[in-house]
Amino acid sequence: MAEPADHHRDDIAYLTALIRAHDRPRYYATLFAPADKRDDLCTIFGFAAEVGRIPNAVSEPQLGEIRLRWWQDALTTGEGGDAPAIRALARTLERHVLPVKALEALAEATAFDLYADPPATIGDLEGRLGETQSALFQMAAIVLGAEPQKAADAAGHAGVAYGLATRLAALATDRAHGRIILPADMLAAEEVVPADIFAFPPPEGLHKVVNAAVQLARRHLDNARRHIAALPPATRSAFLPLAIVAPLLKRVERTGSDIVVRPQALSDIGMLARIARAGWFGM
Repeated sequence: MAEPADHHRDDIAYLTALIRAHDRPRYYATLFAPADKRDDLCTIFGFAAEVGRIPNAVSEPQLGEIRLRWWQDALTTGEGGDAPAIRALARTLERHVLPVKALEALAEATAFDLYADPPATIGDLEGRLGETQSALFQMAAIVLGAEPQKAADAAGHAGVAYGLATRLAALATDRAHGRIILPADMLAAEEVVPADIFAFPPPEGLHKVVNAAVQLARRHLDNARRHIAALPPATRSAFLPLAIVAPLLKRVERTGSDIVVRPQALSDIGMLARIARAGWFGM
């Protein structure tokens, strides 16, 4: 029979592989975190990667809803069978007094990606990214010793900046799955309707929408950096994934409306180099 310590090592290995596959910037960021905090960060990020891959793995939204509900119930009851994320989270949540409800909200917000409807407004998009990406930055900062209230503003802006950059770069993937992340009010401002995202060639107004979204992400990035600078140095490595935001936004901006058919990404070495530089010299 496997000992609890053996289970834990296997669980962390499984979750680390998930992060590496589905959220490479956060995987690289964990390499620069204190060694005694690394397992807890991998647990949180691994849970997010586990639920985050559900929309692309199911053939029907209802199936995705069932899976996401299972994860929410498992968080509430602690009865997740042999799920590595649930077993590992039991340790991490207790050690750092993290809010279970934030993880439940993350799973619930992921359900939006099961459907084709775009967010109605920019505020709705920011709220969705707040419940997913910002929550991860906030919990990572708490694991590294930040006071929750003092890290809230930095995490809020960081999550929107990171989420927007990565989702804009992956618009072609979203399009292939019938999803639209660009909010309806931003599209309407340039006389673009959601169906235009799936047209080819894309309408001229889409270029302006993409640029507006890039500028929105940059504003959040600037605000995040300002708030991060006020945090204790030991907690700032929670925000290392932000190092990929600015270069990724440049690529999206250069691609323009073609971003709906030409996904953008940084190379592994480029990602690692930027995160390492931020870890050594600051954001």
